[in-house]
This record gives sequence, C-alpha cells and structure tokens, in this order.
Amino acid sequence: MPMPEGQVTETVAQNVAVKSSDTNIVDQGDPIHFAHQHIYGNGVPKDEARGLQILEEAAAAGNAEAALKLGIRHFYGWGDLADATKARPLFERARELGHPEALYWIGKCHRDGIGVPKDRQMAYSVLEQAVTDGCARSMAAVALMMVVDKGRRSDWDRVWKLVRGSAAADDVDGVYLLGTMYASGWGCEPDPAAAIPWFRRAIDKGDDRAMYELAVLMEKGHGLQADIEGAFDLYAAAEKKGNRQAKERIDRALDLDEWPSFEETLAAERVRGLSPKYDGPKDDDAFPSMEDFSFEDFPFEDFTDFALPRKPRAGVSSLPSATSRSEAATSSDPLLDWKTSLAEGGDVEAQAYLGLHYKYKDPNPERSNHWLERAAEGGSAEAQASLGLDHMGGFNGRPRNRELGLEWVHKGAHGGDAMAQSLLGWEYLHDPTMRNTETALFWLERAVRQGHAPSMTVLGRCYMQGMSKDFSHDDGLKLIIKAAELGDASAKEELEGIYRERGTVH
Repeated sequence: MPMPEGQVTETVAQNVAVKSSDTNIVDQGDPIHFAHQHIYGNGVPKDEARGLQILEEAAAAGNAEAALKLGIRHFYGWGDLADATKARPLFERARELGHPEALYWIGKCHRDGIGVPKDRQMAYSVLEQAVTDGCARSMAAVALMMVVDKGRRSDWDRVWKLVRGSAAADDVDGVYLLGTMYASGWGCEPDPAAAIPWFRRAIDKGDDRAMYELAVLMEKGHGLQADIEGAFDLYAAAEKKGNRQAKERIDRALDLDEWPSFEETLAAERVRGLSPKYDGPKDDDAFPSMEDFSFEDFPFEDFTDFALPRKPRAGVSSLPSATSRSEAATSSDPLLDWKTSLAEGGDVEAQAYLGLHYKYKDPNPERSNHWLERAAEGGSAEAQASLGLDHMGGFNGRPRNRELGLEWVHKGAHGGDAMAQSLLGWEYLHDPTMRNTETALFWLERAVRQGHAPSMTVLGRCYMQGMSKDFSHDDGLKLIIKAAELGDASAKEELEGIYRERGTVH
C-alpha cells in the first residue's frame, strides 16, 4: 500500500542527516528511495512531481546525495519537469553539503553548457580542483578533455596517470577509458588484447560503451578470436541500454544496401528476434536438395531439368504451361465453353485456367475470383499463388488482406509454383516482421531451379552480397547474366550498372 503523504514528509524530516556515505540505503527510511518510488511508480502511483518534491525537501534539509541526484535529473533532462537551469545550483548545494562528486558535475555543466554558457576553460579549472580533491570521475574527465583538445594532447604521461588513477579507484569512466586508450593507441601502440580486460571490467559495471567497443574487437577478431555471434550479443545488450552506435551497427547488418556478410545478417536477425512467422517447409523431401547444386552443372541453356516435381492429385491433371494457357486464351468461344464445363465438373486445371483467363484476358473480377478460389481450394499451386498475390496487394477487386494472402502464397510455394516461391523469398528478405535470410534463400533457390528469371536476379544479388555460405560473388553474377538473357529488366539494369562501374562497354 502507498504510504500516506504526511508520513512520507515526516520520514524525510527524520532523515535530514543522511550524507553521501549513506547512498546505499534503500530501506523505507531513505528519502531518495521514496522519491524514486514516486518518480517511477514502484509500489505507489507514479507521480513525478511528488518524487521531485521529496528530493527537494531532503536537499533543503541537508541531504547531499538528494541534492546531487536531483541535479543529475535536471542535467540529463529526465522527466517532464526537468529544468537544465536548476542543475548547477543543486550541484553547488551538494558541494556545500560535502558531496565528493559535486565539483565533477559542476565541471560537466561548464563543459557541456548545461544551464550555463559552455566554457571549457572554466570546466578545466573546476575539474582540476576536483582532481586535487581526489575525485576519480574527474580524473577520467580531465584526461578525456586533454585527449580531445589538441593543445593538451602532447602530455600523454599525465593523461595516462589520470586514467590509471581513475581506473585504480574502480571508477567506471576510468576503467572504460583505459580500455579505449589501449584499443585506440592513444599515447601508446594499439594493443587490443590489453584493452579487453578493462572493457570486460567496465561491462561488469553495466557500461554500454564498453559493450560496444568489445563487440567491435570481437567482430573483427582483434585481440581475441573472432566471434560474430558473440559480438552481436554485445551489440544487442548495448542497444538495450540506449547505445546509438550499437543500434546503428545492427541496423547496417540488416540493410542489404550496406552489403553485410551472410553471418552478420543472420546474427543481426537473431538478436533482433526477427524469426519468421512460418519456419519453412515441413516436408523437405518434396523438394530437390540444394546440397548437390553446383554451377559446374548449372543448365544455363535449359532449366527444365530443374523443374520441381508437383505432388500428383487424384483425378487432376497437371496444370497447363504458360504457353498453352496463352494460346487457349486467344481461341474461340467453344474452347472457353468446354473449359467451363470441365471446371463446373470439378476439374481443378480448368478452374485455374478460367480464373486466370477472367483475370488477364477477359477481365471480370467476380468470375476470376470465383474460379481462382475453387482452384486454390482444390490444390492448384498457380491459383493459390495468384489468389495470395491478389489478397496481399488488394488486386483483382479484392480488399487488401496481407495475412490471408501470405497463407495462400505459402501453399502455392509448397505446391511448386515458382512465382509463389519467388514472392516468399522476397518477403523473407525485406519484410521486417518475417525477416529470415536462410528461409529467403531456400525459396529463391527453388524458384531459380524452375528457370524463374526475376528470382535469378534477386538471388544473384544475394550471392554477390555474400549472403550465402555456398555460393560466391561470381556465382551471383552468373545468375544475373542468365536472368538478363531470359529478358528480366531488373537484371539488365543491374548489369548495366556493373559495366558502368568497371568501365566495360557491352
């Protein structure tokens, strides 16, 4: 139950003598604990104004830690009631009350221009005084300012002395900075191996900067064995703490335009939790294995040998080829009447034919949807793919329904329809809610085995970007060349761009 307000005020008055040495007090007698309960809504209704009032009362009554905590909130702009102009006076109050870190925060106000005009010289003066008083955080702050300010950078002996002193006092800024100096070679030869223990020590203290820096070393294999999975785990941990650099690194690994490696992309997908809604085929035996897929045997002249076997269905003949459908669509009405008769009798092939005829040749959305639905429910992979695309895009007179569309596309892909397989591959590459590179390659490769030119272009780009463990940049280029030969416009544009970059005329 929330404590009555009067009792809270009384408790604050009873604790006016709490000094900075009591900062670990978290029982119900600590005003800072009470204040944070109200600010964050821990066990009591959230009330930022009440929490700040408790801190202000405690600071006014002589609690140095309360004055400092309140100043830090205003310094960083935490909460809706933050006021930067209040930060420095509160730090001055904490200094009057003897808080050892007050001068450090006053120096930061002058350095960063928080509540006062920015003045680095004044910041140096204040922080140097804090160093003289033995403040470990100020040692690290002065050292970093010396590194940043070129005019003071030459005194590396003092920089190292300050950083080592701060780290020896177990200050997290000093520990992190010492690791950074070793890793970056500030005033020494770069020594990543020497930096790693310091980064780990800072990480143990929850420092997100150290998480990011150690992840960089781990990813590159500097100072320790390369471990991309471990690196991205650290990036993710740093991102959760608000580290912008870590977030940007994961984002780049998910951006195909940045040409991430296959391993980087998979690691980024894993830490972001980008698991697909559909985890791939349930019956891999229905598809040719990719293990024996080799470009040495790749049939660039004839893709028909790679056609997926369609599962036979009782009483249903195989679907007609695109060519036969086109020829039939231009034939006389008696043929259409005959197909209609077959479709009404339950022939799935004829139902699919009519659905596509009334979709493309003689547009009639109502008739088209009627026959496509019957064919799709009867197991026609091509009808399932077409119906799924219509639902996803809101085509052919249908309202947009992406979830239902994906269900039909999945069924069409399992049935062996190349367009459905290609579309699934594209979705698994680009839809952030489905993102899964391995599944994307699975479906694109199966569409390519059927000679689907657009899939060759997309898969070729994936290979060229290093997204496959088994196929190289040159393999990807071969696929794009073949797609261009088959007339794919995107492949032609891709090749033209490559030729322009290389200065080759074709």
